[in-house]
Amino acid sequence: MRDDKAYLAKHKKLFNNLLSFLQKSLNYQITPKLSFIQSKANSDNPLGKTGFYDPSDHKIVIYITDRHVKDIMRSLSHEIVHHHQNCRGDFHQTNLDKTLEGNYAQTDTFLRELEREAYEQGNMLFRTWEDQFKKEEK
Repeated sequence: MRDDKAYLAKHKKLFNNLLSFLQKSLNYQITPKLSFIQSKANSDNPLGKTGFYDPSDHKIVIYITDRHVKDIMRSLSHEIVHHHQNCRGDFHQTNLDKTLEGNYAQTDTFLRELEREAYEQGNMLFRTWEDQFKKEEK
C-alpha cells in the first residue's frame, strides 16, 4: 500500500505552486488551514468524501488515500474557492447548518449557486494553472 504522506511530500512543489497561483488569482487575504486526511474506509466507499471546507475556522480538509495527485489538487482548488467565498462574506448570507444535511445543494438555491461557482471556478483555475505549469516546466 502506498504511503500517502510520502506521496504528498513528493509532489510538494506542485501543491505550493498551485496554492500560490490560487491565492494570486482569487486575492484572498486569510490563509486557509490545510489538513490532508488518510482514511481507508473513506477511500473504500464509492461515494466517500473528497474534501470539505469549514468556514468557521477557515479549514480545508482533503481526503488523500488512494487518490491520484491531480485529483487531490483539483479537490483542493474547489475547496479554495469555498474559502474565497467565505472571505468575501458569502457564507454570512446563509444558514450554514443546512450544509450538514447533505442535500443542501439541491434544497437551497443560494448554497447551490455557491457550489456551482466552486465547481466551475475551481476546475477552470486548476486547468489554467496546469497549462501554465506545464508550459513553464518545458
